[in-house]
Amino acid sequence: MKADGKLARIAPALALCALSFLFRLPPLVNAAATNSDAAIVGIQAMHIERGERSFFLLGSTYQTSVDSFWAVPFFEILGPTPRALMLSALVGHVLVTLFTYAILARMLTRGRAFVLSLLLVFTPAAVHSFALYPPREMSLTIAFLAFFCMDRAMAGKAWLLAPGAALAAFACFADPYAFVLMPAAAVVTLSAISGGAKTSARVGRFALALVGAIAGAVPLALLFMHTRSKQGELGIDTHRIVHNTHILVDAALPWLLGTKPYVAAHMMDYAPWTPPPHLVPLLRVGAISFVVAVLAGPAVALARDVDRSLRAWALAANLTTLVTLLGFSTSVMVMDHFSMRYLTAILLVAPFSIAPLATLVDAKKLALGLAPYLVTAAIGGWVSYGPDVHGLRIVREPGASTDDYRLGAELRARGVHFGVADYWVSYRLTFLFREDPIVVPSHESQDRYAPYRAAYARAETVAYIVDPLRSEESVDTVIARFRAENKPFERLDVGRMTALVFRP
Repeated sequence: MKADGKLARIAPALALCALSFLFRLPPLVNAAATNSDAAIVGIQAMHIERGERSFFLLGSTYQTSVDSFWAVPFFEILGPTPRALMLSALVGHVLVTLFTYAILARMLTRGRAFVLSLLLVFTPAAVHSFALYPPREMSLTIAFLAFFCMDRAMAGKAWLLAPGAALAAFACFADPYAFVLMPAAAVVTLSAISGGAKTSARVGRFALALVGAIAGAVPLALLFMHTRSKQGELGIDTHRIVHNTHILVDAALPWLLGTKPYVAAHMMDYAPWTPPPHLVPLLRVGAISFVVAVLAGPAVALARDVDRSLRAWALAANLTTLVTLLGFSTSVMVMDHFSMRYLTAILLVAPFSIAPLATLVDAKKLALGLAPYLVTAAIGGWVSYGPDVHGLRIVREPGASTDDYRLGAELRARGVHFGVADYWVSYRLTFLFREDPIVVPSHESQDRYAPYRAAYARAETVAYIVDPLRSEESVDTVIARFRAENKPFERLDVGRMTALVFRP
């Protein structure tokens, strides 16, 4: 009986883990398609394994190397592969889901907590952009671990205020995106502090939170004071409100909510997905029901006599939503529809926003009410996998996934250990090749690791690599340019990949 009771307690968490991995199998199966931004994290993790340390993420002046350090144990176990790198990020997201479930299960039944946590399992592409492709995921994982500590402090374990506040500050050190979650952290921290019955208890709790926040802020302060630090990405500009709001309304928010998913036909050519006519009403109902639930949750919390912690979490979550939307409307980083990833926090805190509604119904009715949105989010997330899926079937592209590795082997066999390519080709190949050959960006301004460029400059034999899925220039354009410059080369074609080898 005891064993059965324990299994019943952990079964929802196990189910959330299993569903999270299953829903994200398509990109895991085709992990070699990882992009250069994510590959930088993997390259740095390999350097860390060799004993190299860096405060910043390679080539960054505002992101740190936390995600790379997190990837190291995955590389130690599985090797420095794209799948190991993707798993490091995905495990971070699964931990976010489990922290969310644990917080909700303290205030609600396990059934209701499980249903609400499904909002972090079946997700649109905005969540995938963090959960599958580092950097940034670890800042969210650390922030939600901070939330978990603060929630347990609300439940009576006041000493957890110190590590909770420290982790919240450290999350911002890991990546500045975590700043959007800090107003929520402040709300739940204040709720935990004010829960003390006596003034002396509240003073003690405040002291714990203050000490923790100061300790956690030390790395953040060192980051800001570092001579290389540039925080321009955190800038806001009120003159961008019209521009950013247009992107928000026309592309980012519809993509986030699942009514207008963008899909890559091949790799970089994203375009809005046209759903079958019979799905359009469902997608709209799903999106509308989600918005209504998010807005109604805090209203229910204020109107009804609900758990004090539940009220605090609902208000904190909607504050996060408000801060995220305001930040998006003025951020200097909002460029196009891909900026929808900056709205991800809205989805991550949604279970807390909706939680007060769960007190009105049982788990089955809650699941029924959330079903339209869960289906909408699942459809949007699934079709956003693009060429990795065909209907419900996962597509493995053996040719596309092996051409890169075959090219690396062919270049090494010809004594070519350095190359140059478009940015979105260069670092992902360097990572896939495990730095042999090393491929630098064609534009030196896009360098992320200076020693690569120095070694490339000393090399006598190099290759110019073109990947039709990612390169800005076509093979014919590149060949015409080099012929016009009277530069002789040897052409090497491997599947879709082409390398022009230049020898002294």
